[in-house]
Amino acid sequence: MEIKHEHLRDALRGWATELTQRTVTAEITRAYFALDLNRPHLERIEQADGTVDFDAWRNNKQRIFRWLDSDTERARQKIRLLQPAILAALPAELRARLVAGTSISYLAIRALKEHQDVVAAALLNASRVDFERECDEAERSLRELRQAYSALH
Repeated sequence: MEIKHEHLRDALRGWATELTQRTVTAEITRAYFALDLNRPHLERIEQADGTVDFDAWRNNKQRIFRWLDSDTERARQKIRLLQPAILAALPAELRARLVAGTSISYLAIRALKEHQDVVAAALLNASRVDFERECDEAERSLRELRQAYSALH
């Protein structure tokens, strides 16, 4: 399945909101070098002696997020080349949503998780606001599963 540029952009922007662009950049850069990629060009942030190259970190952050926000074919190609590192760096749930986000299997697992969160909130005597939020998420996940299943049959 091809992952669209817009989906990667949204996923990384959301992830960067939870963490920071710097942290996301560091994770992607680590994965880039662990996978032994060489295109597009990123600089090594963490040196062999344990020092951190803050200029490289800043440069990588500017590159990655500039490529993400650009709609030029050249920038999209760079993100496509970087995609293995991005997927390796993403948290498992976010990666699964990108790779299999509309599959029945993924949607069913997500619905189960969301419903477990509702039960846990009730058993742990969560605040009404938190309990209602969990209920809303569970209802949304079940609705998405129903829609995907109906589209197949």
